[in-house]
Amino acid sequence: MRTIRKLGETLIPVPSVFKTYFHKDLPEDIPFDYTDQIYAGFDSCGVPIIIPKDYNSYDYRETLLPIVGYTLVTKNVCKALASFIKDKKVLEIMAGTGCLTYGLRSFGVNIHATDDYSEELLTNFWIKDLEQLDCIESVRKYGSQIDYLLISWCAQKAPILTVIQLLKHINPKAQIIYIGETKGGCTGNDALWDMVTPIRYNNFYEAVLCYRSWYGLHDRPFLLRIN
Repeated sequence: MRTIRKLGETLIPVPSVFKTYFHKDLPEDIPFDYTDQIYAGFDSCGVPIIIPKDYNSYDYRETLLPIVGYTLVTKNVCKALASFIKDKKVLEIMAGTGCLTYGLRSFGVNIHATDDYSEELLTNFWIKDLEQLDCIESVRKYGSQIDYLLISWCAQKAPILTVIQLLKHINPKAQIIYIGETKGGCTGNDALWDMVTPIRYNNFYEAVLCYRSWYGLHDRPFLLRIN
């Protein structure tokens, strides 16, 4: 088990399942022992309901945050998303370290990633062509060319409503693959959910079922249509 130094000079042990991230590779999956979630049926949108178990993986999350971000990217999730996306064009905005784009490319997805580089923690980039561009200018530049807009763990302060309005104007047929929490959660803006409608596709569920959340978080992939 690897240990790395964190704030306050505390040594935090990192389980072997996470070691691949430090070598710019992705694990196949994350065991439930570290994500602490179980499934308990489906909600009204057909999305599995996730219930966290009583376990705190905060230290692991904070250790991996500068490398992976909040989204736990695994090969299983990327493979399932790639199977759904097929040969469609994708733009990931606010891509952070580019880890998710890296994973999707490894399964053949045609995807371009941008980020404004505003987060000081982001120093471990996974891809060399992560374009420095904010989310609004990214959609303005590439929005007309894409089939899917990928948004993962959008910050609450991000201008997500402007992004959605702009995409609707430029390319109303484009759909959104959104990884985050719903209304009242810690990602995005609650008003977002009044601008979009979740789409129920059976072949998208595999990505939902493969997805793992950190303890205490309720993020998951959604396929959204702009109203």
